[in-house]
Amino acid sequence: MVTFLIILGFIFIVVLAFRGVILANMFQYQLGLKKGALEVYYIVQVEAFTPGDSIFILDNENKVSLYKSCVNNIRYMYFTIFLVVLMVFIHELT
Repeated sequence: MVTFLIILGFIFIVVLAFRGVILANMFQYQLGLKKGALEVYYIVQVEAFTPGDSIFILDNENKVSLYKSCVNNIRYMYFTIFLVVLMVFIHELT
């Protein structure tokens, strides 16, 4: 049962990672940046866990909502990673 949850968590992490790159690609297109989607994804990933304003110019509602979706997706992914690692540790201890 625990192994099934670990595999399910891993699949969920992979889906969130792909979703994050797709959201970053859409965000990059909305911003009109020349950099690639992965660079935008890494910048948003750093901004997801730091206080303060974004370095991107978020001048309309579409950009703000897409940015918040990227940030929430990254936070969900890290929380899921934490839970999967915790389940692995608990499984190994029992």
